[in-house]
Amino acid sequence: MTTCKGVSEMALGDAKPSQLYYDMRRVANGSISDELLLDLWATRLPANIQHLVVANQGPVNEKVAIADAVMESQRWRPINAISSATPRGAPTDHAPPRN
Repeated sequence: MTTCKGVSEMALGDAKPSQLYYDMRRVANGSISDELLLDLWATRLPANIQHLVVANQGPVNEKVAIADAVMESQRWRPINAISSATPRGAPTDHAPPRN
């Protein structure tokens, strides 16, 4: 397997985007340009994160940090309570009219 092919077959899976990027860079071992490596890495990210990474004009470490932060913010969090659609204090259909 060639280095480029090895890098191009790597997937995000459950890893943080930064872990994938640094793993890809280690496998590439300088055999592909940083620009190509960044492009290959970005294509493995969810579409909404790809857009943020591509739009960011900062250095690679900033792009990687943004990808990690967005992925972390999108993790499912446990639901603490379930509320009704009617705000508290709002009249309901069966409540007597207020004067």
